[in-house]
Amino acid sequence: MRLIDIDSKNANESLNLSKHEKSRDRDSIDNIEGGKEISDNSKKSESAQETKEKRVSFQFGSRNSNSEENDKLELFDEDLSPLQKLEESTLQQIKEPSVESTPDTQKPLESSNIVSDSIEISEIDNEGVDDIADSITQTNNPDKEHIYIKENCVVSTQINISSEQEVQIMADQEANGGVAAEGQAPAGQGGADTEIVELPKKNQTPVEPPVTFREFNHKKDFEDLVRTVVTMLSAEEQDRLREMEDWIIKNEGTWVLAEGFNVFLGRILHDKEVPSETRCAMLKLLAFGAGQDDIVLILHSDRKDHLVMNYAQEFDRLPIMEQENLALFFANLFETNSSSEWLLYISEWTQGNMGLSNIRVTTKVAVNALLGDTPTLQNYGSAIMHNLATKEVFDDVCSELAMAILQFFQGKPPEEQVFRCMKALNKFCNIAHREVPQLVKMIGPEPSKFSGMSARIDTFIESLNARLATVPSF
Repeated sequence: MRLIDIDSKNANESLNLSKHEKSRDRDSIDNIEGGKEISDNSKKSESAQETKEKRVSFQFGSRNSNSEENDKLELFDEDLSPLQKLEESTLQQIKEPSVESTPDTQKPLESSNIVSDSIEISEIDNEGVDDIADSITQTNNPDKEHIYIKENCVVSTQINISSEQEVQIMADQEANGGVAAEGQAPAGQGGADTEIVELPKKNQTPVEPPVTFREFNHKKDFEDLVRTVVTMLSAEEQDRLREMEDWIIKNEGTWVLAEGFNVFLGRILHDKEVPSETRCAMLKLLAFGAGQDDIVLILHSDRKDHLVMNYAQEFDRLPIMEQENLALFFANLFETNSSSEWLLYISEWTQGNMGLSNIRVTTKVAVNALLGDTPTLQNYGSAIMHNLATKEVFDDVCSELAMAILQFFQGKPPEEQVFRCMKALNKFCNIAHREVPQLVKMIGPEPSKFSGMSARIDTFIESLNARLATVPSF
């Protein structure tokens, strides 16, 4: 068989037809860029099919054909190969289903799939394809994503919340311990109907309940304060009384007190011309306010001048009524963690020739109150001892407090006060496990003196006796 002659003219016409079809496909893509919709996809498919049918077919008859003709055929077939691949690529893109994105099912697009406002189609040369059509450029637009769909030439525009805002919301929540900030919904949820969760406040209630006193007539105490001092005050100091009324009577919190309140308080406590009755009324009001968490704001504002602690340092030289009300104030300061911690501060300052600290003054008040001359003082003193035993104090403080308790046990205190002090003594023995048991052995009395007074006291006596059994005799 001989090779059928190739009609070069027909071959050139077929090549021109293929190029004409490619040019027409490129015009269709340009229409896509202009925003036009082409609905007749079936015609486009038929045209591509016709192009395939018009291709030149070859028949080979003999392997002994002219080598020159074979070379021409191979070159011609190579010229058609890129065009055939382009046709198949175009048909494949037309057959791809359209992608519709809805707000409920939208997902973040990869950077390679983000389509910008403009689409650039590379040129197709006569001998092949340098770059595949549909080269897509990207622009940075975080607020809008324009997606151009080739099937049906539908252009869908979608507005999204930027990912930066989502990351910021999550960062705010992480900074807030996983709780959404005020006015901000949790990430990934709608903020319109979302309930705002506030960060819980730090618990100020002691784990072990302290002994405090809440029997007050604070309205009468405030009237006594005003009656005994109002005529001695300046107009500015009288404003402090009005602020105290808002705090104590109207229960509006210590935030209503001006910055000058500590100066006013210092004059009440230290001015010798102010009647003792006025100081007693002021101390009662402070003891009443100690039940509130924000009492610590007054205490911390006094960290520079130490007006309260310098006054308490004179405890043993104060009138009995002032001693009682000052001891009441100190006992009630254990009602919240923040104010009780203030009593135990070890930072020192100098008063005269003495180095003082909050814990030293607190220890002095506790010892002198417990060994005071009135049952009321002893009652408040035993409460302070009990409350101190619920905290962690240093060994030297434990020893000083234990010596006061042992001296107090020389008398015949009531069961309630024995229970408070026996519990405290047991705790001090555990903290200063060498010094305090030795003091009990040396000074006495033996804890068994109070055996049988009550079952709760006997529990601590047994614990103390077990501890004392390990102490060598002198």
